[in-house]
Amino acid sequence: MFFLQSNSNITSYLLINLIHKALVFNLKEIITLNIIIMTKNILAASFAAVLTLTACKKENKTTEPALGSDSIVSSPTDSINQPENDSLANKTPESNSEIIKTTLSDKDGKKLDVTFNNTKNTATLVFNGKTIELEGQKPASGIWYKNDHYELRGKGNENELHKDGKLIFKSEK
Repeated sequence: MFFLQSNSNITSYLLINLIHKALVFNLKEIITLNIIIMTKNILAASFAAVLTLTACKKENKTTEPALGSDSIVSSPTDSINQPENDSLANKTPESNSEIIKTTLSDKDGKKLDVTFNNTKNTATLVFNGKTIELEGQKPASGIWYKNDHYELRGKGNENELHKDGKLIFKSEK
């Protein structure tokens, strides 16, 4: 029966079939192009997100001294021509900030030499000719070192040394 149809019907059928194939081909091409564009947009958005997150990330590469977050480690050049201060915050490191030495004074002129070893988390004190080794503790703020008999606590310019619970040294403000 198909063969009995007129030429115009066959031509119409072929034309419709050709238009259909062209539309399907174009639709496939459009879908492919949309997928490529979406992939590029997703990659660009991912790249932008990675850059933003990387730029916002803060790395703390400095070693914090055992004195707490309110302390400052000065370099040897910072202390040139500066007056001596009894604050543990104003100490000068030796070759690096792992070993820090300072001298404290009380109101009577007594001296307390302190050497902090941040690698070992210890403090070595020299007080009245006696050397005292203390281990670092975890203070809420400031510093805290102790052993069985001695305890050194402080924050900023206020530092105290106790022996068996009794105050034996208090730095001058």
